Amino acid sequence: LSDRKGFTLAYTALLPLIKEGKLELSVAGGEGNEFNNFDVNCHGKIDSLLEFYGSCHVIIIPSKYDSFPNVFLESLASSTVPFLSRDLITEDICGSTSKLLFDRNIESIHNVFESYISEENFRIELSTECAVQRSKYDFDWSASLHNILNKR
Repeated sequence: LSDRKGFTLAYTALLPLIKEGKLELSVAGGEGNEFNNFDVNCHGKIDSLLEFYGSCHVIIIPSKYDSFPNVFLESLASSTVPFLSRDLITEDICGSTSKLLFDRNIESIHNVFESYISEENFRIELSTECAVQRSKYDFDWSASLHNILNKR
């Protein structure tokens, strides 16, 4: 729940969509009772990351400083779309016009998810961009991460 991680920011941005029944927010990690005051599914510690990623359509990483974490790579490896906070590092990795990036504010987060929910072309573009991200590397990190996720 720290400001640095960005849960409250993301929750505030997504709450109208949650209330309208357009999306369901799942939280991984933390203690289950931390999130009792929020309309979320709290999974706590995840034993099977592959199963968790497979149960999600997208992953949001609203963190202020952890903008290129393992979660981004694990999401790509499991074919789950990762949304990242925009900063110099994520723009360098994904490109300044990347659809995977959002500005770290309520309006930008809300708009990205509204587009994801309502625009099929946007979802197709995201899938294509994720495939490009996976293929950018000379080694098969995607398969390696997939194997690691299966073993957890």
